[in-house]
Amino acid sequence: MAEMKAFAVKVDDLLRMVGKRYGRGAETAPGATLEVQRLLQELQGQKAELEMENARLQKTVHDAEGALEKYIGLYNLSPASYLTLDRNGTIRNANLTFAGLMGLPRTGLIGVQFDSFLAHASRDTFASLLKREFAGPGRANCQLTLRNGADTPLLVQVEAATSGDQWLVALVDITWQKRGKGAHLAGQEADRALPKSQHASLTGALP
Repeated sequence: MAEMKAFAVKVDDLLRMVGKRYGRGAETAPGATLEVQRLLQELQGQKAELEMENARLQKTVHDAEGALEKYIGLYNLSPASYLTLDRNGTIRNANLTFAGLMGLPRTGLIGVQFDSFLAHASRDTFASLLKREFAGPGRANCQLTLRNGADTPLLVQVEAATSGDQWLVALVDITWQKRGKGAHLAGQEADRALPKSQHASLTGALP
């Protein structure tokens, strides 16, 4: 775009130079004035085309910048944690949601091995997954247990896809969902363990 602007400026300078030279009535060879006028018209037409193209490019850049801002906003503020890993499992990018989940600043995550945040029981799962997915383009999903800065275990659902030499990863914290389900199942088991007479008396006591 800068080159097009520079070219348009040169065209303007050339038009002024030609206009000054032939506007003073300088002597020319027969037919030279008509040729100069033709060249001037061509230059003016090219200048108009350049200005239109420049306007289109400026709009394209503006739209692209707007789309990028929206993407960055969605990436950083998504309820899901997003990571970009290299084929060695090193974090190359992370959104604010993952940084919040880990209780760490985002700058402190870049360049760190992702498996350093995994519970020991999940490291083998992640290593085999990483090796298998980079053997060929594909997608993968699994559940892993993370440990955050407070050393709190977090169960996450992982959805990942390879893209060249990178691994694009989305993580959703399902810790409370699993805990709630576990408590519900425990309650059902306790209910089934009650003697029938006690179960009946409890049922009868309900309003």
